Amino acid sequence: MYVVAFTASTGSELAWWVSPSTTLTSPVDPDAFLSMEATLHQMSQPKLFVDARLNPPPATISNLAAKTNNFLYSFLGYTVNTTLGSAYDGLFYFDSVTPATMNR
Repeated sequence: MYVVAFTASTGSELAWWVSPSTTLTSPVDPDAFLSMEATLHQMSQPKLFVDARLNPPPATISNLAAKTNNFLYSFLGYTVNTTLGSAYDGLFYFDSVTPATMNR
């Protein structure tokens, strides 16, 4: 099994927490200081894929907090390891995202 996460620095997303069929959007949370997103944003690459299984990232990267896991884990009250290379194997990073258009 290979676990993949997605994260972004700016843009908007579907407000999935409102309901499964929502069309409401919400801005992406700002990058936290010294976060995974802030670090990747500094690389000036609009799209990146970090493969932690094939190329284990240095501890300076893999130990950074990331939006992709912190919201859900704190929302549900979990306190588990959520680092790149441990909680997930690969990370898609987008500088900016827009929500998908839902057709139902």
